[in-house]
Amino acid sequence: MLWQDLTITIVSIVLSLAMLPQLYHGYTQKKGHMHHATSIPTVLGLYVLCFVYFSLGLLFSTIVTFLTGTMWVLLLLQRVRYGDGVSCTKKVHSKVDISFSKEEQQKLEAVQSKVQELFATRTDKVHGFDHAERVAGYAALIASQEGSDVLMATLAGWLHDIGRAVEEHPEDFPTFDTKKTHHELSYELLQKWFREDEQFSILTDEEKIELLYDLRYHWNDEADDYASAYMLRDADKIDGLGDIGLQRHHAHTKGNLKKAYMALRLRYEWLYHFKTDTAKRINEDLDLIRPFQEERTRLLKKEITSVEL
Repeated sequence: MLWQDLTITIVSIVLSLAMLPQLYHGYTQKKGHMHHATSIPTVLGLYVLCFVYFSLGLLFSTIVTFLTGTMWVLLLLQRVRYGDGVSCTKKVHSKVDISFSKEEQQKLEAVQSKVQELFATRTDKVHGFDHAERVAGYAALIASQEGSDVLMATLAGWLHDIGRAVEEHPEDFPTFDTKKTHHELSYELLQKWFREDEQFSILTDEEKIELLYDLRYHWNDEADDYASAYMLRDADKIDGLGDIGLQRHHAHTKGNLKKAYMALRLRYEWLYHFKTDTAKRINEDLDLIRPFQEERTRLLKKEITSVEL
């Protein structure tokens, strides 16, 4: 039965090689894509086949099928270790149901549509529309749990990084000094919107001043004139941590080790500057620093080489 053994072996090797990208993607993205209902029966079935092949004297088929089964075990372990890849945003937002009045909803829609329009043709994997959406959601949750103004925190979340579009696409904003920091550019762009765009007339002057403050100082952990300011910073930090934060970290550093180490240090600093109890609890419950601890360990171990006299 040599030809049968050889055929089964070759097919099993091909199937095993086809699984490598899935394993690698699951490891790098810290996601377990394969559902238990798929992986467990597959593992059991492959190990049963190992026994059958062994009883028939198909040695090579036994070995390769055992290895394939082991790869499925690794997929199962990824699912157990990393979960299903559902973002922290969904896990957190499922804990609260936030409703807005008709007037508040109109204000939210005005801001959201403007931000969406801004990033529609200016995609940014790190600080674009998706990031703004998540931060707005976190800010809303934090404000609701802290008994603060949910509307203002949410609006600040949507708007906080609009200056990134100016920073990344200076050709579209010739009147702006793109040497300035992104938070200052966010502040100046929002000023321009408030002065020139009629859709923002729905906001009061007091709300506009608060939002301008929030954007200008969303980097400054001592700027606490408004609750929405520090709630925005907490929400922004949360989105910079966890699995999503690590994905954004990789997209931002692009393999630059110097930038990577600086960014890692910044994440650890953030842990000491959460202002609200809600953000601290989210961080602890979801263990948001874990992916960065693992990334730090991985990078540092790669730097270790042998020493000699």
